[in-house]
Amino acid sequence: MKSGDWGVPVSTAELPRLNRLLSDTSVSVAFAVGFAGLSALFYVVFTPTSAVAYAGFVAAICVLLWEWVGRRLLSGRATFVLVMILTGFYGITLGDIPIGGFSVFPYRILLGVALLGATGIWLANGASIRVSRHPLRWYYGFLAAWFLYGAVSLVWSTAPAASIHELLVLGLALILVVLCAESLSTASGVRHFKWLWIAMLAVFLVVGILENQLGLHIRTKIMEMPTLAALYRPRGPFHNTNDFATLLALSMPFAMVLMARGRRSSGYVLGGVLFGAGIYMIRLTGSRAGMASVLLETVVFVLFIVRRKARWRFVGTMAVLACMVATFAPGYLAGILASLQSIAVQLSRGVGSAATRLGLVRSSLSALISSYGLGVGAGNIQPWIAARGGAGSGVSSVHNWWLEILGSYGILVFAGYVAFYLGLIRALVRARRTALTDWERRLSEGLIVSLVGFSLASIGPSSIMALRAHWLLFAFALAFVYHARRSRQGFPAP
Repeated sequence: MKSGDWGVPVSTAELPRLNRLLSDTSVSVAFAVGFAGLSALFYVVFTPTSAVAYAGFVAAICVLLWEWVGRRLLSGRATFVLVMILTGFYGITLGDIPIGGFSVFPYRILLGVALLGATGIWLANGASIRVSRHPLRWYYGFLAAWFLYGAVSLVWSTAPAASIHELLVLGLALILVVLCAESLSTASGVRHFKWLWIAMLAVFLVVGILENQLGLHIRTKIMEMPTLAALYRPRGPFHNTNDFATLLALSMPFAMVLMARGRRSSGYVLGGVLFGAGIYMIRLTGSRAGMASVLLETVVFVLFIVRRKARWRFVGTMAVLACMVATFAPGYLAGILASLQSIAVQLSRGVGSAATRLGLVRSSLSALISSYGLGVGAGNIQPWIAARGGAGSGVSSVHNWWLEILGSYGILVFAGYVAFYLGLIRALVRARRTALTDWERRLSEGLIVSLVGFSLASIGPSSIMALRAHWLLFAFALAFVYHARRSRQGFPAP
């Protein structure tokens, strides 16, 4: 038996001769070759930015199919779910069909097919539900209670259409979380999930660089840009820069782990490039929440996660990157500090986006008080604020995920969500402490730091209810916790 870079035991006696000749780096080589070839092909049809995005998508599909059919490291169900996750990263950039106030695009179609397949398997197995010993029963229980409370809140909702729309989005997100956790809770599943995330990070960083240099976006049209500066601001697969910054901020810990704890020099270099490019891209988006999130992640990683030898390696790499930036772009680091300092300046003067967000905080708390702690109803916090003048600035989107939950769903759901969030971090810390292999320890470290950074990254966008990167992170963490508990407590494989 041998263990490849994916962390999956592979018996060379069971593999065809062709597969025995291929090393574990074949996946990286196949992705690189497919990415380059398809980029050149799509360049003729699309803009350079779209060519990179679509080529990365098709190349990732090819690699996943090769892992399933050629190397047999994935089951058919896990492969389908990973393809669904891939389309989730891209969202409507792969095309969408608007139906009323709802859009249908490839991800949602595959999610529906996956739900039908899971329902069919459940019915074929006798339609029984055994939750008494399920490793994730408390997490699933809260998610179900959250949705049910939102449905009950229709009784006092003042904007039922907004409530129904949010419940539909929330329901689809919870289905995604459960399907991923149940289908990818194996060593092979979680490691393929990790590398798919890293591959998409690399693709979208290239897309962001092209957006910044060429002003060409995947789907956003030039006439939709309010200013020339906005034209060259990267958005990735999103229409909003804050959403892109949130995805990047949640991804940086995986680059940190590669940079600090990679077993090979290639992983060290890859982590450094991804981390440096990610910081650069977040700065270009102008997201202060994204920059604050990465700063928090870096502090937590250096002080509490990485060990002494790897700590000096990571800090040394950071110092080299900082020196390079200071040499070739001397105003860049100063711009980051000035952007963060502007928050205090705007609050003290009562102007700018920081003052607007403070007004939104007050409005959200007023909504909570007016509803006697029950919340104004699922999806109703924005209409509630808009009906009262938009926090004095015309802005009604809360721009703070924690306050959005508190204002819409009330104290009970908010407390449950905080317990869910902290409990997930605690479970990952325990999984890291009891990890049987080094790859499990490294993966748990990336997830822990990413979840810690989520606390700040989630206050950047207007709302992250429909931001799939947020739900994919929770799905990833739950799948890993399921794998860790199942492997140690003897639960059967999914």
